[in-house]
Amino acid sequence: MGTGKHGSETHATDLAKLDWQALYASGFGFELMEHLRAEIERTFKPDIFLVESRTGLHGIGSITVQHIPTWS
Repeated sequence: MGTGKHGSETHATDLAKLDWQALYASGFGFELMEHLRAEIERTFKPDIFLVESRTGLHGIGSITVQHIPTWS
């Protein structure tokens, strides 16, 4: 499953600009991830869900180890 418009010249830069901390502080990040979860479950019906995430301390890393594992 891709992350967006890979053909776009600004794809990587656009993703890097996402401020996950601000998204979660506003409450929108949680809703965004819940919507993503529901769409993945509805569309793909996976038995397992693996997430590839870069290493280090950053917003998306926190999501992959805190929010996503709580999906049931």
